[in-house]
Amino acid sequence: MKESTIAISSVNYAIRAREIASQAGIAARIVRLSREQTQKGCGYGVTVSFDKARALASLLRKEGVPFSERIL
Repeated sequence: MKESTIAISSVNYAIRAREIASQAGIAARIVRLSREQTQKGCGYGVTVSFDKARALASLLRKEGVPFSERIL
């Protein structure tokens, strides 16, 4: 299954993002990112299936959870 990661600056926001995903029925896991993996050097990410990434990004915006980018 192809996955996508949404880069997030802090572990607290990553935990909140995973909770939001879970409430929406989206399976998600928190991953640690190296600074080289992201343009803004975010330290954490939430990985979901590729087809759910856009929906989760929309939910995060709606809930006010900041993120920097989607990594394919």
